[in-house]
Amino acid sequence: MGKGYCCRSGSLIEALLQGDPGEAACRVQTKVEYDREDYYLMGYEDIPMEGLSVRVR
Repeated sequence: MGKGYCCRSGSLIEALLQGDPGEAACRVQTKVEYDREDYYLMGYEDIPMEGLSVRVR
């Protein structure tokens, strides 16, 4: 992430997620987890984190 912030397992973030094509993207609050292989979003395990727009509040 920009400005030197690093997500770790348990980090609380807001991710900008796109639902179905044609729907507006929305921010969802979730946390980052680690499964000993890669990081993922809790509740959104199938969404890759690479290139994802996130913010920390």
